[in-house]
Amino acid sequence: MVSVKGRIAVALARKFYNLNPEINPDMVSKMRLMERHNSDETSPGYTIEKRVLEDGTRYEFVCKQGKQPGGKLVLYLHGGAYIARLIGAYRRMADQLCPAADPKNCADLILLDYDCAPEHVYPTQLKQTLSIWDYVTRDLGYKEEDIVVGGDSAGGNLTLALLLKLRDGGRKMPKCAFCLSPWADMTASGASYTDNYSKDPLFGLKGGKLTEEKRKELINCNIYSFTGGADRRDKYVSPVFASYEYFPKMFFCVGSHEMLLSDTLTIVDKLKAVGNEPVLEIGEGMFHVYPIYYNMFSEAKRSFARLLKFITANMSK
Repeated sequence: MVSVKGRIAVALARKFYNLNPEINPDMVSKMRLMERHNSDETSPGYTIEKRVLEDGTRYEFVCKQGKQPGGKLVLYLHGGAYIARLIGAYRRMADQLCPAADPKNCADLILLDYDCAPEHVYPTQLKQTLSIWDYVTRDLGYKEEDIVVGGDSAGGNLTLALLLKLRDGGRKMPKCAFCLSPWADMTASGASYTDNYSKDPLFGLKGGKLTEEKRKELINCNIYSFTGGADRRDKYVSPVFASYEYFPKMFFCVGSHEMLLSDTLTIVDKLKAVGNEPVLEIGEGMFHVYPIYYNMFSEAKRSFARLLKFITANMSK
């Protein structure tokens, strides 16, 4: 049963943040408005420094105060349909993610501040992710086996695309990875897009039905603008169409009422088919990327705690 605060969160998400094209045809403006409460503040006891690579890739480096940079690292790739920019909520996750990755010394955290759509389309964000990966492993000296990579929504898409690029290039992978409600199917062809259309408070329509006409309208609306002219079945654009041999240990979390539920389930099944044993957390009655609200209601807190447990268990091996 969903808690009282959980039900309130679902109701608020449906009322204020629904991105269905019938309700909000200009979703770019809607998502940019969500940035109005942005803050550069990070968790108490942590320092943050904004940096830019030679190729223009922006990132933010977060470190425990008084600690020398180095050791273990969390590379976090933020969500927001590739439209919304990096916001303070991700900076404030430092006091959760950093101790989980290294309980003794506290890991460092890097937040990629990629260029956003619709001004910048695929493969811009993936190129910047690969650029930051090369930088942290070659120039900053972090070892691949000391890195955990993860992200939510579009950041989950980037996490999977990065891993696929590393695997396909014969390169070393991070120690482990996690995806919170990864946006992994730009064709919106999974069963949950239809089954959960009337349930999803963020992307669905209460009482509605996803017809083929509405599906086409959905995937051609501006929330999908990052795809540009790319082939939507390209595995680096839609990771649901990839194979998953030689992947690291992975954690997935998704809400049972999400239209994107099948994105996660398809990838988890593919991992299992090749002998991987991913951890799957399904939040009953929950919505898109609900764990990032871990300080607001019990379902989010519980799932986020399980993510932290996964990180600690795998980064300590």
